[in-house]
Amino acid sequence: MKNLIFIIVSLLCLTACQWDLDQLDLDGNVYNCEETCVNGVCDELKNECICNEGWGGKDCDVEVVTFEKTIVLPATYNNDGIVLDYLIPTTFEITKVNGYIIGGVKSGQGINNYSPFLTKISKYGDLMWEKTFIDYEYPVSPYSILTTENGYLISFGTTLLRLDQNGNINFKKNYDGIISKILSKQENNFYLLGSEAENIWIAEINLNGDIIWQNDFGSENNDNVYNATLLNNGISILSNVQSSDYENTNGGDDALLYKTDLMGNLLWSKNYGGSDWDWANSIYTTLAEEYLMAGYSYSSDFDLENNYGSRDAWAFKCDKDGNLLWSKNYGGSGRDSFYSIQLTNDGNYIMAGHTSSSDIDLSFNNGKTDFWLVKTDSSGNIIWEKTYGTSGDEVLSDMQVTSDGGFVMVGTKDDKDIYIVKTDANGNI
Repeated sequence: MKNLIFIIVSLLCLTACQWDLDQLDLDGNVYNCEETCVNGVCDELKNECICNEGWGGKDCDVEVVTFEKTIVLPATYNNDGIVLDYLIPTTFEITKVNGYIIGGVKSGQGINNYSPFLTKISKYGDLMWEKTFIDYEYPVSPYSILTTENGYLISFGTTLLRLDQNGNINFKKNYDGIISKILSKQENNFYLLGSEAENIWIAEINLNGDIIWQNDFGSENNDNVYNATLLNNGISILSNVQSSDYENTNGGDDALLYKTDLMGNLLWSKNYGGSDWDWANSIYTTLAEEYLMAGYSYSSDFDLENNYGSRDAWAFKCDKDGNLLWSKNYGGSGRDSFYSIQLTNDGNYIMAGHTSSSDIDLSFNNGKTDFWLVKTDSSGNIIWEKTYGTSGDEVLSDMQVTSDGGFVMVGTKDDKDIYIVKTDANGNI
């Protein structure tokens, strides 16, 4: 009888435990969609909200906004009266209210006729304000923007600015290193990553910009930071290297991944690519500390199996120790590139870049160069791909995943205006 009672109690406990597990979300928190689902229906079997049309987010409480807009910034003249009418966005960030802050550079005819700019775009794609630094105090384009609680941190070469929500400067700090990436740390501290004296340079600063510690490492040649992400136990740094600068390259340019600890001490480095020119622009790290990287490649050997045209988009995945899990090229017979790779809300991958192709992996091209958005499964196999643009040239700078599960892409139209596209989770406008 005691054994029977024990079995019944055990079964009840197992049932209760299974119910508790079913209520956990991906972050391990207790979650019950019946209690939180707002503009949708709770799927009790999966314990997730199925959103009504026009709504997204975990609880279907985020309005899904889509648009495709060309933003013409006000005319800018430098101190010599030369119009700066060419434009390149170099960095952008999603703001706390789901708008966008975009940094870049304007240029004109002649030598040194350029000026950096900042512009804020609303969540609906409307221009809110724009600031141009025509006094040449910051004679380089913005490299990195980070949204903070009360504004933004932005880097111009060796200069770090803290701006309020309206783009007004609160403080300015100068450093010895060129700041390519700003990462956020807890307790109002931040990491600055870039290069100093041709080495990789990492510094931790407080909210006032004061250096807490700094470190550097590198080869005998020029080392640069192109992107970086913060891990629980360290920092991953994406670089690119020429064969003459790194003894173990496959040839031409290779993508190069550094892993450091949280004090900027180098733990290991690994390079990826083929015998031709290969370049990585974007890195994303998963919760399992796997590395996703994307860029472009001309190779068809070593880490690349084939090549469709002169330049293919390229994505690859590595384990936590930098060992290659898979590497794939994407595109057609034209020129194709990726400039961003991210994880989607459903656990798949999203990659964005631009393309001049209309064959093989491309189903359509609007003319010349288009924005290109590609969703893949976790093995890099294409689920869907879509292009965006006009008969002109649309060149992508960056892409990010938004809170409603959609995607926002920023770049230029015909080298003169900002082209921005916001889609839903399926890539629809």
